[in-house]
Amino acid sequence: MSDIEADTISSGIQKRKKRPLLVDLVIRLVKEKPLGTVGGVIVLLMFLAGILADVISPYPMAEMHMADRLLGPSAQYWLGTDNLAGYAQSCYLRGSYLYGCRLGCPGY
Repeated sequence: MSDIEADTISSGIQKRKKRPLLVDLVIRLVKEKPLGTVGGVIVLLMFLAGILADVISPYPMAEMHMADRLLGPSAQYWLGTDNLAGYAQSCYLRGSYLYGCRLGCPGY
């Protein structure tokens, strides 16, 4: 191999952009542990749902719908209603919010 070819190869290696460390870590994680990545994404989504519980709940937790008591899942109530005529999804989201607050702030 001549000196010109070696210079061309080495300059090509030097011109390659280096990715940030976090991007390299994520790419390596996805390649080496795809199921772990899926599990991490699910946990992250549940964590975000707990933090944003008040924003993404369709009904307030304390709101009662007495006529719609003990209904199964439907288009209006995706997870149904409970025996107190509350919307189950709002209760689940609010419960995850409170649990997350207790983990983050033990004195809460």
